[in-house]
Amino acid sequence: MPESIFEFVDFRSFSNVWYWLFAAVLWMRLIHAPLGVAPHLLRRARDGDTQGQADVIALAGFHARRVLETAGLLGVWRSFLWAFVLSALAVLSIRYGKGFAQAVFLLAIPLAFHDWLTGRASRAIIRAGYDFDTIAKTLNRLRLHLQIVVFIMIFLTAMWGSYRNLMTYTFF
Repeated sequence: MPESIFEFVDFRSFSNVWYWLFAAVLWMRLIHAPLGVAPHLLRRARDGDTQGQADVIALAGFHARRVLETAGLLGVWRSFLWAFVLSALAVLSIRYGKGFAQAVFLLAIPLAFHDWLTGRASRAIIRAGYDFDTIAKTLNRLRLHLQIVVFIMIFLTAMWGSYRNLMTYTFF
């Protein structure tokens, strides 16, 4: 039985409150404003506000070009880096059972999906040109896909973290 709260909440990843705060902030940041367009701005533009529509087109176009420019500069190296990082974390997590690697792996997976989905949506927005309806559909679809990924990762991380904490600590 832990004698103090400091023994119960130690600095292992899944039992550390800072890990869960960081994870929550990261996940909220991933889904809040995909491609820089906040949901309230998109909602206002869909209600017929012409200035809002112009703002959505400008913001989405700017961020889509920025994402594609970054992808063009880094190109294949970015994919290699993601593959290396995720593979290394997977090996450390699964083969060697390192808790910190498991925690980082469960944070890196939604980031990789975010990168991929954002790149795909950016290409669709650039192809759409200045068509607000297509841009709005693409942004809504992107936000929905990101929410699904984050929801699944929250569930998996909470289940795996609970399992690790229960297997690590003995309460009797």
